[in-house]
Amino acid sequence: MQKQILKVCRQTSQKMANLIGIKINRGFTKRVIESVGGKDGCHQLVDQTLEMAKIMVQFIDKYYNFPIREYIEDAALMRKKVLEVYPQIKDMCWAYKVGNDHLFTKDIKCGLQEDLVI
Repeated sequence: MQKQILKVCRQTSQKMANLIGIKINRGFTKRVIESVGGKDGCHQLVDQTLEMAKIMVQFIDKYYNFPIREYIEDAALMRKKVLEVYPQIKDMCWAYKVGNDHLFTKDIKCGLQEDLVI
């Protein structure tokens, strides 16, 4: 079993070159899946790549000193401020999808509620 896993990983690791140049903007997740996922790809590599992008965005938040604590109690305001600072993330995920604006109009702290559509 161990040898098979290593064989598969060696094959999919060659696909990592397909990630070079992919911009982190609308459609990023789909492009990552097309580049390194799919039938002959590696779902772990897809997951790791998507997590890396999230971490990078968090690093940028610290680097640019985005005052997230000021908005943590008001999900709608935080979402608005994040989109003002990083407009390129619009429509990248459910939280910043234009069609989900209505989810962030109520008095909620974390942005999650029963009528959430992902």
